Amino acid sequence: MDDNPYFRLLDRPHISKKQSIEWIENFKDPKGFHHLMEVFLEGNYRQVQNASFMVMHLFDSSPGLIQPYLTKMIDLICNKNPINAVRRNVMRVFQSADIPVSHEGELTDIAFKYLNSAHEPVANKVFAMTVLYRMTLKYPELGGELKFSIESQMPFGASGFKNRGKKILSALSSQKTV
Repeated sequence: MDDNPYFRLLDRPHISKKQSIEWIENFKDPKGFHHLMEVFLEGNYRQVQNASFMVMHLFDSSPGLIQPYLTKMIDLICNKNPINAVRRNVMRVFQSADIPVSHEGELTDIAFKYLNSAHEPVANKVFAMTVLYRMTLKYPELGGELKFSIESQMPFGASGFKNRGKKILSALSSQKTV
């Protein structure tokens, strides 16, 4: 960790989206990405916040880089009290990343926790909703709980929540149950 040049770099008070995108080139190889993930998993508040956007952006462009870190990301959101940027971007990654079978239960629990929390930001709830929907494809018995969680929040949900909620509810209703 001491030889990681990015801890200081990512400790700046404000890194613009443009700077982040330019710096992402430094992390596209496995060694650079490893350094970024060290910051994301172990850095201070500011470093983690700055690294979080880059991790999510790199997942979009190079999903294979993140594969070795999926378990650590689940451990991070399940066993620590991560900042909002981490919760949001980890849930965003798991909307489409392969979920390690050994961690499906943990991820499902934390996703329901985020979805049902009155204090969780809308983006985190929406990403959690999609993670949970993906889990219903493998475990249809989760569909009833997901449906209830969404429907109970629809009357007072933000527009982003309602939009995603309608799509998920529609998909759930067309799902074949065993």
